[in-house]
Amino acid sequence: MRRAAALLLLAMLPGTALAADAGTNCPPLTAGLFAHPDLTATRQVIAGKRILVLDGGIDAGAAARTERALATLGPFDEVWLNSPGGNPRQGVAMGKALRAQGVLVRIPAGNWCISACNFAFLGGAIRGIDPGGQYGVHMFTAVTEGSRPAWADYVKKRGDEGLFNAIQAREQGSALVALEQADFIIRMGVSRKLLSEVMYPQAATGFRCLTREEMTRYNVVNAD
Repeated sequence: MRRAAALLLLAMLPGTALAADAGTNCPPLTAGLFAHPDLTATRQVIAGKRILVLDGGIDAGAAARTERALATLGPFDEVWLNSPGGNPRQGVAMGKALRAQGVLVRIPAGNWCISACNFAFLGGAIRGIDPGGQYGVHMFTAVTEGSRPAWADYVKKRGDEGLFNAIQAREQGSALVALEQADFIIRMGVSRKLLSEVMYPQAATGFRCLTREEMTRYNVVNAD
């Protein structure tokens, strides 16, 4: 029941990929792991360090909330992430906001950073993932694959031109977002092989947690 509740919360967050087994190489999800459907930004002092804690789903206002917190609640020694993802463009915008401040971004032990959260994390000028912290990636979700998608013939047969145009626009938008994400990853100094060897081979309907060796190999982490 506890694991089912966690998966249900993930399913409620837009843009979050789910897998029936909660992800490859990942420990089981537990109830209460993601307490907030929308991103919250709070200032905490932990072990004498000033921490900005970004927790919850990456919703439509997540980037603006992050920028506001950086501007009004700081300065900070570190930014901690715990998120199942959500809006991919907001994730990239969060990453840009964090990079502009040159902050250290961390995924502490027990925290997760999945899907769109990946891009927020990569915005850290200094990036660390503690042992027990999870970084889960997947291929960006597109509407269709292939040069002649099956939905095209189906919708055309129905004579629903409006639906055809809507799905086509969504597919084109997905390709544009994927391009923006690839450009952002490379600009953040992360190996493009993260895309070709891990993210693109991973199905959009699931996610995979990187191993410690992969985090270092692809320069996802650049600090202990």
